[in-house]
Amino acid sequence: MYSEQECGPSKRFCSAIIIKGQTVVGIRGHPSDIDNVLLPETVIHVGDNAFNACFRLTSIIFPTKLMTIGDGAFSDCDHLVSVSLPETVIHVGDKAFSCCFALTSITLPKSLTKVGIRVFHECKGLTCVSLSEAVVEIGYSAFSHCHSLTSIILPKKLKIIGDSAFYHCVSLISVTLPETVIHLGHNAFAHCSSLTFVTLPDGLIHIGLSCLSHCNQLSSISFRPPLSRAFFIVWVVGNSRHRDNWQITTVKRLRN
Repeated sequence: MYSEQECGPSKRFCSAIIIKGQTVVGIRGHPSDIDNVLLPETVIHVGDNAFNACFRLTSIIFPTKLMTIGDGAFSDCDHLVSVSLPETVIHVGDKAFSCCFALTSITLPKSLTKVGIRVFHECKGLTCVSLSEAVVEIGYSAFSHCHSLTSIILPKKLKIIGDSAFYHCVSLISVTLPETVIHLGHNAFAHCSSLTFVTLPDGLIHIGLSCLSHCNQLSSISFRPPLSRAFFIVWVVGNSRHRDNWQITTVKRLRN
């Protein structure tokens, strides 16, 4: 059975939401009518596309026992500024906050182990991301086109950085990958035009095609065995012919 819950105009947070059981499934009325949302404490799931394209939404307060956020739940919420998820959240769906252009900061709960596909894609105002130390995978295009992101501290247990994960993050300056990373996907840091320095971990097994292409300020790459220096020389020369990475002066194989 569906029920509608709403707050009167005298309340600070005014919303009209449609709930089925313990899941928010959508809103009542036009998306432009929604500017602030306070979700009831009985809610534990926000469904797929529940607040999609609520372009006037600026803030949301989540219930303390929230567990999941569905695919596209807050995508295209142009004016959403910041998000703090409860520690109970164990799943954030694909594209959950994509194209939230005004979003500047996000705090992810310690219980979250994966950042999914395009979760923060085109969050062009995002400057600060706090990732849980439990995160082991950053999915495809998770932070692509986050133009204001200058730095990110990657979790110490991270294993997989997916294809295009940080593609076109044009303000990102430096990246140090944790020693646990074994997979760096295709185009993972491609077109990060401000990136100057990269340190790669010992145990890296897979390096995707063009993972650092068009990083035209990149001047230094450091890595340890088992990666071969020859591999990177070929990579540098090959890209230099197209002047993708013509700034590179140092490809250093570190010794223990």
